[in-house]
Amino acid sequence: MEFYERLTAARKAKGFSQEDLAAKLDISRQAVSKWENGTAQPEMSNIIKLCEALEITPNELFGYESVPEEPLKKSESPETKRIRAIIIIFVIAAASLVNIVFIKAILPERTEPQIEYIISEFTAGSFNWEFIQNVGRNKQLSASYSPSISGSDCVFSITLAYDGKSFSVPAEYSNGTCTAVIAIPYYTKVTVTACMEQGGYTYTYPLGIFTDARESGMTFYPVE
Repeated sequence: MEFYERLTAARKAKGFSQEDLAAKLDISRQAVSKWENGTAQPEMSNIIKLCEALEITPNELFGYESVPEEPLKKSESPETKRIRAIIIIFVIAAASLVNIVFIKAILPERTEPQIEYIISEFTAGSFNWEFIQNVGRNKQLSASYSPSISGSDCVFSITLAYDGKSFSVPAEYSNGTCTAVIAIPYYTKVTVTACMEQGGYTYTYPLGIFTDARESGMTFYPVE
């Protein structure tokens, strides 16, 4: 069993969540997560805190076999005991450093997952259009709508769909209104949709349908 597996088992045995253990060590939950998924190991100061919080010894935490100590000789002084304890700590620290170097050598660098903010609602508000002129076989209009969402990273457009094909016209945003100049073909049913793109995602809202776009007039059926 590897260090991170022992750490996870010891934490669960105490009934601690990662957040609970992080709070006891005064560190972030992400640090505990990295220890438990094997991408990092704690520093010496945190090893001592871990052992105290989980009520286990460093040998149990790192999986070193305990060797029964020989009865101390009567002549062994407190200074000798202190030196022995220091040596044990340095051995554990050296083993931890070797494990960290080995893990970094065999595992690719990991990046923290990016949290994406996704907007699920988008409406176009009222749709207004104004006849400009006839151009060839098209009726040219100035169309506008008021999007419910706006921002520096938003890109707006109006999409037309007819005769089994579609194309988009950029809609410039200013003072809460998106405006575009669009050409509606004569005698063709055209579906008009407002579009917003943000962060690689596209959101749409149907505006309505133009029909019978003759030179003398135009019929528009808005979305209810």
